[in-house]
Amino acid sequence: MAVIMKQSFIIILFSLFNSFCIGQIANCVCKNKNKTVSKPFKLFRLSQSKSIAVCGSSKIRNGKTEYSAFSLHKYGQTKIINEWEATQTCTIIQNKDTLIVQELFAIPNGKNFSFQWREFYISKYYFKKNKLIDTSYFRNDLKKYNSKEIQTVLSNFNKIKDSVTNFDNYLVAINQLFWAYVSGSKNAEKQLLSLRKNYGKFDGGNSEEFDSLIMTFENYRERQK
Repeated sequence: MAVIMKQSFIIILFSLFNSFCIGQIANCVCKNKNKTVSKPFKLFRLSQSKSIAVCGSSKIRNGKTEYSAFSLHKYGQTKIINEWEATQTCTIIQNKDTLIVQELFAIPNGKNFSFQWREFYISKYYFKKNKLIDTSYFRNDLKKYNSKEIQTVLSNFNKIKDSVTNFDNYLVAINQLFWAYVSGSKNAEKQLLSLRKNYGKFDGGNSEEFDSLIMTFENYRERQK
């Protein structure tokens, strides 16, 4: 009898919690920069009175929920905490009272310089009293290149003569150059700095990919100072 009562009590608590969460989502409104109003599809309760809502889109890949074109909002407020573009893909986890957004990057540190999707840029959000605190950083624990790999990357980059007609290979080489810089190469840093003059050189999607990669390098470099 005691076991049955305990199970019933747990079911009631679970139902109340679900009702509370559903009610919160129903009363929460997200508004993006285009003034479009929508309901959040995920709510993270960080404390008894503080929650952060996620508005946007998600998909399941390799057993993980990945988010793109999304924004974070304080529960009960339309003001955006932060926003990610459709070209950005993230995973979101909660660690006690902290929400952690992990942006995925294609890192060329696999076998034979193959690309691997890794959470590389981390943003953390938590409340201290009534104030929302946020911090962000690049991970420093991912596999780096050794000296031989760095030399191979530098050599391969210098072999590319026409960046326009060989853009795909050029972009791969820049990715590898960036990781050589992350791995400690000053020569790779000099090469990347020289690429700033190529802003606006490419068209359409090529331009966006190039600019995004160089901006990642510049953001990473700025945070190392």
